[in-house]
Amino acid sequence: MNLLNFLILSKDKKWCKWKKRIALKEDPLVLTGSGQLKHENTVVRADGAGAGTGGASTTTTNSISSNAAAFSAQKQVIVRVTQQLLDAVSCKDFDAYTKLCDPSMTCFEPESLGNLIEGVEFHRFYFDCAGNSTPRSKNQLHTTMLNPNVHLMSDEGACIAYIRLTQFVDRNGEPRTRQVQETRVWQKKNGRWLCVHVHRSAIAQANQPSTSNIDF
Repeated sequence: MNLLNFLILSKDKKWCKWKKRIALKEDPLVLTGSGQLKHENTVVRADGAGAGTGGASTTTTNSISSNAAAFSAQKQVIVRVTQQLLDAVSCKDFDAYTKLCDPSMTCFEPESLGNLIEGVEFHRFYFDCAGNSTPRSKNQLHTTMLNPNVHLMSDEGACIAYIRLTQFVDRNGEPRTRQVQETRVWQKKNGRWLCVHVHRSAIAQANQPSTSNIDF
């Protein structure tokens, strides 16, 4: 081996050792002496079972699957209570409506003319008006919630956004459909989910406009 080759080989060995030290220093998923992965986003069981990489990987997968299932179930709960609230509106059941709303619920909606309204008494007016509607249209109301999207903010807070389609018969006996975009904020209080805020868009309606007040 000539001098030039010897110098090149020595330089390559030093370069490899230097790269190895840098990798061990900067890689957040490098195995420690105990064989466990060290990373702030790695999910492991609190009892430390599965100390090897295989155990840690299995635990992470199971934990993520379990959390995903729990999140999915909680989102379904939010969708369900929202549908119950819309059903109460469709049935003009103010008692059922108030059981699903916080007494100090706030809202922005077309009926409030851009003002922030607090409390459920504002909404009682529309229930009373609906209760005095003509027999022909009183019970002909159907609400559909489309594409609900739930954001879980904590175990006791959630936000749901959706499109709300309402089919009804107007005072002239004509079938109508109106569409609004709604966002509702839910908070769990004393074990019960209550709507604490609602934001509703302006009304888009098919088959001619109507003055029927059916959204609360």
